[in-house]
Amino acid sequence: MTHVLLRHRDIPDIAKLNVYKKNGGFDALKRAVTKMQPTEVIDVVKASGLRGRGGAGFDWHEVVVHRQQELASLCCGKCG
Repeated sequence: MTHVLLRHRDIPDIAKLNVYKKNGGFDALKRAVTKMQPTEVIDVVKASGLRGRGGAGFDWHEVVVHRQQELASLCCGKCG
């Protein structure tokens, strides 16, 4: 069996940030943030077959569609 999520589980001290980084930790995130367009990231996620855990089945392109909308939150501190 090939362990994808836990493939580094046997590396000593892998839970330490410096060891994790030395073994490629955050490389994909850094590449996604600095070298890829949002649509490219969405394409990679779609191709991977990764699904959200919420169960609603939203398509990943919804992230880009709703990304540029301004959101505001309003609350009344007096109302308890």
